[in-house]
Amino acid sequence: MITIVLDLNLIYLYIFNKSTYNYTIIILLVVTILAHPVGQIVFGQLVKKTKEQLTYDDDITNKTEYFDELGICKNSLWATRFIVIGLSELCDYFVDGSITEYIINHVETEGILALLLQIVTYFPSESQKLSILYKRLISMRKLTFINRFLIYQISKIKTRRLTSNTKDTTDLYNKLHTLNEEVKATIRSFWDKPNAGHSFVEMLSYRTKKLNRYFQYFLESNPNNIKITTEYTNFLVECLCD
Repeated sequence: MITIVLDLNLIYLYIFNKSTYNYTIIILLVVTILAHPVGQIVFGQLVKKTKEQLTYDDDITNKTEYFDELGICKNSLWATRFIVIGLSELCDYFVDGSITEYIINHVETEGILALLLQIVTYFPSESQKLSILYKRLISMRKLTFINRFLIYQISKIKTRRLTSNTKDTTDLYNKLHTLNEEVKATIRSFWDKPNAGHSFVEMLSYRTKKLNRYFQYFLESNPNNIKITTEYTNFLVECLCD
């Protein structure tokens, strides 16, 4: 907005060359002050509208036709808008993977595929989409330097995830799973007791906190291991929730 106003100002000064440049600073300051609240309102409404469009609706039976009506893939900026807002606002059709699958099947633009590849990399469970996007990008010719570097980074992540499923991590998962089941069994036994002393409660608290530290420690070195992450989620829900 500021750039547009200043460009119009320069055009005016070029046509009416008798004018001075002294008031350009004033225009810049005024537009800068006004641009922020106006931009907040405009972009806020844009985000709100896009979020509503990506929210579940029982009347929508064919998602592909619905996305076609929205014109998501009519240009790169439009597709980027739905991807970014879908991720930042955790919209329904982004969380369930509908929007990403639609874009993968309908877009051939390098920039959009690279952006989508970068986003799905954050989710280890989306390994299939990661592989599809990775193969499509590396098959393209004349990739930009930035996207070539992105592919290099993704290849390292793919290798890291493959090596995180070794025998050592399997043994580690089995150990954590056993400890988790023991803590859950102890919690169930607590509710079966007619009376529980302080020592039992302290022991349960100690074992729960200790196992939580174990999970946090091992997840630091294995952040992309789906099995350990899922087990930790189970522990948080079953053992630490009120």
